[in-house]
Amino acid sequence: MKDAVSLTQCLDYERKNVVRAVENSITNLGGLDAIIRKDMRVFLKVNLLRAAKPEEATTTHPEVVYALAKTLKDKGARVVIGDSPGTGTPYKENALRKLYGKCGLIDAAGDAGVELNYDTSVVTVSCREGRLIKQFNAIKPALDADLLVSLAKGKTHSFTGITCAVKNLFGIVPGFEKAGYHFKLQTIDRFSKMLVDICEYVKPELSFIDAIVCMEGNGPSAGKPKSVGALIASRNPHAADAVFCDVIGIDSRTLPTINEAVLRSLLNLEDIAVLGEKIADMRVNDFKMPETFGTGDGLMGEGLVQPIVRPLFKNAFAVRPSILKKECKGCGICVKSCPVNAIRLKDKAAVIDYNKCIRCYCCHEMCPHHSIELSKSVIYKIWKYAID
Repeated sequence: MKDAVSLTQCLDYERKNVVRAVENSITNLGGLDAIIRKDMRVFLKVNLLRAAKPEEATTTHPEVVYALAKTLKDKGARVVIGDSPGTGTPYKENALRKLYGKCGLIDAAGDAGVELNYDTSVVTVSCREGRLIKQFNAIKPALDADLLVSLAKGKTHSFTGITCAVKNLFGIVPGFEKAGYHFKLQTIDRFSKMLVDICEYVKPELSFIDAIVCMEGNGPSAGKPKSVGALIASRNPHAADAVFCDVIGIDSRTLPTINEAVLRSLLNLEDIAVLGEKIADMRVNDFKMPETFGTGDGLMGEGLVQPIVRPLFKNAFAVRPSILKKECKGCGICVKSCPVNAIRLKDKAAVIDYNKCIRCYCCHEMCPHHSIELSKSVIYKIWKYAID
């Protein structure tokens, strides 16, 4: 059976246009009657990496959250909207309130007549079928729900290439605990296996990608907004991610999460049925990927030459985070988000110990002041040019 993926055009975040796009997406997938029962508790898992304004394209846009939450509620579901923020933010009630407010979700939830999650309890779950992880901690409200609906933001990601439907489920791991996975799983391939394990444990019933305005460049928070004009939806999150890749003009087979899904027979790239708009009519040909994207992805991939050069030329070859001292506010968020304690504050500015740095880019991801850039050495540029 083909994996159905709805591709709907939506050019802006005007409420009536977004509501129409959500309704068309659900119609393309056959409606909600077979999924939603009256009084079913639905956890709507959004992407709230950090407290950011909607126009920054860092988080799921509140108008899409409103439209989908309202649609689910109108079918009789009891909807709870929630997420656990990124590595530099604790999973606490006061942090969630700040997050919801800055991201525009307090108004969105109020307008839709649904709840925001403030329950910060955590549960340890057994993931026996996981290929890499067999146990992990998760935010309890997401697992207590009758079903989970994922509403991701379509963005680039300096470590994983993109962050969409599959990586959105990493958000059920409580805030600071995410850093531990970056410490233990320092290669993209191993990290991606973990993402697929979590996704398969959670098994979202529906997966939406807000690709109306995406983030390109050095995402997931320091890139630039990019108009794509699409809303993507599927019962299969892996298929949704594959279609997103096609829309932004990259080969989905360059992404380890996609390859892992194919390897596990969770996805057949030749067996996806795109419903609604045609990909060819929606494709964006000038979408910019992160500077880290490509063969080997710095020193974090599994290329044949990398095990040899990594110990000898780590600092020379890896794309590394660099502090922009004039921009740094000394807030310490990068210090909290670093899984290996490679960052400290000195004279009210962040300093990175590159001998400890594992190039996970959590600091770059979480910095609210965009004071961390990704730098390539001259040797790295020459090496990349030679192998590309």
